Amino acid sequence: MKNFQKKESNLNNLIDKLSHIHKSYSHFEINNDHLVKEKHLIENERAQLEKKNIELIREHKFLRDKILKLDFLYSVYEDKEINSHMIFYHGKFSGNGNNTTVTFDINEIPYEKIINNAEKTMMKRYHDEYHHGQFGIYQGNEKKGKVKKVY
Repeated sequence: MKNFQKKESNLNNLIDKLSHIHKSYSHFEINNDHLVKEKHLIENERAQLEKKNIELIREHKFLRDKILKLDFLYSVYEDKEINSHMIFYHGKFSGNGNNTTVTFDINEIPYEKIINNAEKTMMKRYHDEYHHGQFGIYQGNEKKGKVKKVY
C-alpha cells in the first residue's frame, strides 16, 4: 500500500510542478497527459486493493463469527500473482456459511478445480498434515516460505 501512496504522491508533486512552470516562447509546450493517466491508473489500482482488503476483512469477520473454535493460524502469505494476502485458520466450522461457502470432505477436495497454485499447494499440505495429525504454520509468499511446526 505504501508503494502506491509514494507513487501517487510523487506523481501529484510532479504534475503540480509541471503545471506551475511559466510558459513563454522560449519554453516548449509540456504535455503531461501521460502523467495524469498514470496517476489515474495508480488511483484505480489503489482503490481496487482497498476494496479487496475491505472484502477480506469482512469475510474474516464473517468466518470468525461462524467458527466454533479457532485452534491456530494455519497459513499466511502474500500472493503476488493475484496481488493479495491470504490468511487460513485451522478450526472447526459450524453453521451454514453464506452463499459463497463451499465445504468438502478432506479426502474429496477437488484439487484440479483450484486454479491458484499457492492455494492448491497449501490445501494439499493441509490434507497431508491432517492425516498425520501434526500441523505447521506457513509464512512467506506464493513461491517461497517456511512451515513451522505447531506443538
